[in-house]
Amino acid sequence: MKIKTIVLLPVLLLFLFHSTSDVFAASDIHSANTAGLGIFEPAPCPIAVPDGLVEGQSITCGYVTVPELHASPNGSTIRLAVALFPSLSKTPVPDPLVLLAGGPGESNFQAFIPSMGSPVGQQFRAQRDIVVIELRGLLYSQPNLLCPERFDVQVAQLAEDPGSVQAIAADLNAIRACQARLRSQGINLAAFNNVESAADIALVMTALGYDKFDLYGNSAGTMLAQHVMRVYPHRLRAVALGSVVPLTVSTWSAMPANGTRALQRLFESCIADLTCHQAYPTLEADFLSLIERLNQEPVIVQMENPATQKNFDLLLTGERVSQWIYNLLLTDANTGPSIPFIISRLAAEDYRPLQMGTVFFLPASNFSQGLQYSVACAEKSRFLPADIDLGGPYPAFARAVSALSYGPERLLAACQIWDVPSLEASMTEAVTGDVPTLLLAGDFDPGIPPSYAQTVAQSLSNAYVYTFPGVAHSPIDGGSCPLSIALGFVDDPTKAPDSACISGMRAFFVSEPIAERLLSPSIPHLILLLICFVVMLLAPVVWGIVAWRNRRHPNQLSPRARLARWCGVTACGLNLAFLLIVILCNPMQIIYGYPLVLRVAMILPLLSFIPLAGMLFSTFLAWKESDESIAHRPLYTFVTLTLLVFVWQLSYWHLLGWRL
Repeated sequence: MKIKTIVLLPVLLLFLFHSTSDVFAASDIHSANTAGLGIFEPAPCPIAVPDGLVEGQSITCGYVTVPELHASPNGSTIRLAVALFPSLSKTPVPDPLVLLAGGPGESNFQAFIPSMGSPVGQQFRAQRDIVVIELRGLLYSQPNLLCPERFDVQVAQLAEDPGSVQAIAADLNAIRACQARLRSQGINLAAFNNVESAADIALVMTALGYDKFDLYGNSAGTMLAQHVMRVYPHRLRAVALGSVVPLTVSTWSAMPANGTRALQRLFESCIADLTCHQAYPTLEADFLSLIERLNQEPVIVQMENPATQKNFDLLLTGERVSQWIYNLLLTDANTGPSIPFIISRLAAEDYRPLQMGTVFFLPASNFSQGLQYSVACAEKSRFLPADIDLGGPYPAFARAVSALSYGPERLLAACQIWDVPSLEASMTEAVTGDVPTLLLAGDFDPGIPPSYAQTVAQSLSNAYVYTFPGVAHSPIDGGSCPLSIALGFVDDPTKAPDSACISGMRAFFVSEPIAERLLSPSIPHLILLLICFVVMLLAPVVWGIVAWRNRRHPNQLSPRARLARWCGVTACGLNLAFLLIVILCNPMQIIYGYPLVLRVAMILPLLSFIPLAGMLFSTFLAWKESDESIAHRPLYTFVTLTLLVFVWQLSYWHLLGWRL
């Protein structure tokens, strides 16, 4: 869609038509009357453009200036970074899809833009434009509310006990320093809340020339989406939400109990899975013993920072392991099935799995912690320390979750420092309405239990709720099933999407033998893989050279020989493509769950079985009927055997099969 600036008359007509809406629904009118506000200004993309996209064609970046307070359009302003991805269709539908990440504080640009050039991104762009708005306070908008003071302190504390009085005091002092710096820059921290951001979204979409739009929000992004639903229902065609956070629930005080529920559910799923239970028969007891041992006798583990390639010492306590497991489930929808193996290794004092998950110990330098406090303190801090739910069968785990750097204990202390007013009570009431809404939940989600989606759906008259087994946080990332349901709903929100695929979903628990092969790879098997790679790479090249040299005599080869070559080239090509994807994904990360791109790519070796069958048949006939040259028959045989060995190797490395 061509980007357009807003004009006054259509906006005034829109205002008259929706005059019963909240005052923020008229914010785009105020901006239209104020020079420079509500206008899209193209600018170079502040983030790397993904491969396959061309800046100015398949992605257009820029800024929209919005009022700091929409009720005071003549006051201070904020510049929001915006990225627009035009649809791949020649006849796109008129309503774009707006994407909102979690946190609050996660950069929308970093969460969504890198994947827009991928097959998943192409599915999103198949019929409609995609809009990514870097919300006020996030990394690429101006100003952002990042707190480098706190990042530096948290990095320095990796070799210390994070629960010590000194460590907590240093962290709170860093929060205090960040707040003072932002205030000294004239930033009104109270203006960075979901109500103002909802008005920003409406204004930006008008600036881009869109009337109605669709909305996808994940985790904390679902809170903002609900505010948009409350104030701007007339602008929304459909809303899809994942890991849904109710506005009416004190989600921070419930974090420990919710984390305990997810861990208990994971243990129950392992018991119900024959392979998992046989591999880890004492999983729950091993976990409790591990946490108790490390809390009593912490160990120092040397880790490597993947960003700096430098080693650092990590003091490993039971509290830190508990927080690491919670972060694993919260960060990646597919990590749940890896937890039993990780616990078993740590219980055996084998800390190698931790060294591959270093990122889950390190604070995120690009996360807007200031925005998290402005939003959460205004909306989710109405609880007392006594309200924090530490009940359940794993009290040490619950206490560790409560003590997280972003947990309820720290939030209450930080909100005393951040000093922003709470939203009006009416802004935290349940959202009502008939906007078609899809609500997705993950069974292993540690922060947002599936019951929360049901809570939000109760006040919506046109809602569909689905829970996905074996999936943790951010269910849309849990495979092709939740993705297809979400895309199907956005395409046609007038009916329930096809959800038959859910019945076939289950957790693919990582078994100990397979994980051990990845942690300690066998040299002979690596050599076999290398040989397969070289043969599959050279065979098509050799056949191509021979075909080029014999181009003047195309009939020298029999039809069967040509078929054998085409089958060989096709099988080699499919397997090489898959091997390249495996290498790019880092196969060691399979321990933490199969990445979505790898699970999609696992169809390639299965497809290669078709040309492989052709190779087997052609090779058999070549030897049986002796109708090929002495040179051709051994070559066909060698390539065929190589392809069979490669299939065996994929099975050995647990890369053969279907994981969607």
